[in-house]
Amino acid sequence: MTVDVQDRPATRLAAVSARRRRLEEQVATLRSFEGRLTDEVRAARKAAGRADRVRELLSRLVGVRARLQETEVAVAVATTDEDGLRDDAHADAAALDEARREAEEREAFHRACLEAPMVRLARPEV
Repeated sequence: MTVDVQDRPATRLAAVSARRRRLEEQVATLRSFEGRLTDEVRAARKAAGRADRVRELLSRLVGVRARLQETEVAVAVATTDEDGLRDDAHADAAALDEARREAEEREAFHRACLEAPMVRLARPEV
């Protein structure tokens, strides 16, 4: 029986973990950008005659906040997927360990059988 490496829970777990980390980096970047935009909006509101600039900045801020919310939801989904795959990977590893243990026990039994002294059976003489 061949198992595609891509189908292994550990392989999928690594991919989902990498995706979650990338998404968390995006969240940090978006939060930083949101903070800078908020500061720019405050500064533009204080400046006289900058209503058009305030509207532009507010529009960008709304877009950034929407993207931030989407990314936070994606992080939550990836975290849930990662937890499920971690459980699958542990179960897969346990099954693999059990199969290895059984194979080693069979091998030890076969070796013991081959190394055991032969017993001659008494045959009735004809």
